[in-house]
Amino acid sequence: MGKLQEFNITFTNNKVVYGPGESMSGAVKIRTGTSLQYKAIKVFCQGSCGISTKMNDSSWTLEEQYFNSTLSVADKGILPPGEHSFPFQFLLPVAVPTSFEGPFGKIVYRVKVAIDTPRFSKGYKAQKPFYILNMLNLNEVPDIESPSYAVTTKKFSYLLVKTGTLMLKTCSDLRGYVPGQVIKLATEIHNKSGKDTGCVLASLIQKVTYKTKRAIFDLRTIAEVEGAGVKAGKHAEWREQIIVPPLPQSVLAGCSLIDVEYFIQVSLKSPEAAVTLPIVIGNIPLNLSPSVPVPTSPGPSLVPGPAAA
Repeated sequence: MGKLQEFNITFTNNKVVYGPGESMSGAVKIRTGTSLQYKAIKVFCQGSCGISTKMNDSSWTLEEQYFNSTLSVADKGILPPGEHSFPFQFLLPVAVPTSFEGPFGKIVYRVKVAIDTPRFSKGYKAQKPFYILNMLNLNEVPDIESPSYAVTTKKFSYLLVKTGTLMLKTCSDLRGYVPGQVIKLATEIHNKSGKDTGCVLASLIQKVTYKTKRAIFDLRTIAEVEGAGVKAGKHAEWREQIIVPPLPQSVLAGCSLIDVEYFIQVSLKSPEAAVTLPIVIGNIPLNLSPSVPVPTSPGPSLVPGPAAA
């Protein structure tokens, strides 16, 4: 580090997560063993998004900047040996997206500091990330507390000459959840054939779209549960639960390069059949009223209840 024995950035109260429109503050800490001549000491507060067509590549194909603020905390002078502290404060913009990091892009926020030294002298730079959480209130999403339904019917052949029909129906108790909340699923399977089905699988899937010239779709199974198949000619009801783990919220409001979506997929193997239920992941949960009746359409048998032990 040359003449500098310490050169770092600290945030007030060690706070690293902020909301849009908040004031953030901190200090640049410098300790020198000898005198250091400088032309200026500047602090930068920056927010941007970058995406790439290559995984884990920081050479972005497309970028967008949300803000870039500069504060000069010291003009031309000499730092004597010892410890020095330069406070800073920035007001974050009101409309900025939540921090996000994925394999093909990220939304990042950071504070940087640069010591500009005279010509032919070594300059010094440091940086520290911080994070923005733009709250998504599920109570503001239309129809979010209604159950979500999906159904599919599939005709298939087996044993070369025989045919059968399979109907798969599923329902979630809500259309939006927060991390730590339980997704309750109710599924009906009608196996109108002479062949047993394969297992049934319920998956919570994240879909991230990176809007490069040719969009890149990154699909990840976040959590899943498995149930037994259905015997030939039988009807079965399957009730299961999935706990939502810590996840980025749906909809990165203010970002035009990255979209985040979630859905529940219930699928069968042999024959292959699947239905999907779009859901919203937020960070302010629904204020559910116990007096609100649970819709029964299209069928009361699809209203989720507690998972079977």
